[in-house]
Amino acid sequence: MKNFVYLVGDAKTRECVVIDACWDVRGIQRVIDGDKMKLVGAIATHYHFDHTGGTPPPPFDALGIKVPGIRELHLRGLPCHAHEEDAGEIVRRNEIPRDKLITHKDGALFKVGAIEMKFMHTPGHSPGSMVIAVRGDQQGAPGDGNGVVISGDTIFPGSCGRLDLPDASAERMFDSLARCARELPEEMYVYPGHDYNGARSTVKREKQTGLLRPFTKQQWMTMHAR
Repeated sequence: MKNFVYLVGDAKTRECVVIDACWDVRGIQRVIDGDKMKLVGAIATHYHFDHTGGTPPPPFDALGIKVPGIRELHLRGLPCHAHEEDAGEIVRRNEIPRDKLITHKDGALFKVGAIEMKFMHTPGHSPGSMVIAVRGDQQGAPGDGNGVVISGDTIFPGSCGRLDLPDASAERMFDSLARCARELPEEMYVYPGHDYNGARSTVKREKQTGLLRPFTKQQWMTMHAR
């Protein structure tokens, strides 16, 4: 599924968090150990099994498969974070106690070491989807001084996440993408949740040729009519 898993950390404190830990938790830990970092938590951009692990959707759920992810990190005592609207599905699919999942609202600030991240609620692909923005004006922040947005399945180079899933919403996605276009600095790098059309973009490029470019809501809904 060409998923990306991201690590964001502070080079001074050697602490890091993993974003969308899935598929190969032991492999993720080997990368962390190789960088001489300490994993202190996990963040989910949304609840889907290919980003958090757990039980896959039908018909694959009938196979009894459990994808490694948040559950394995929870069993190691690591705190896991997500938006409140996706909390129920994460808990159900990964069989972790509800009180062990830390939920956040739109605009929440989260720090690992001295690196501060902002959680922006961007519903559409799922009710609790969010993008994670790291400003470039922080010492040691990624993105060559421009900052980064880890966009989950909200923004892909030239496209966005699927809107034909049971709890997806084309209308909410329209509002989310319009907000990203308004609020995210153009120079910021975009790192998506899958390598569907490249591993990196910029907000500026997506405003020119991707789905951050201007649409009326009528145009958008016509594009996604089912």
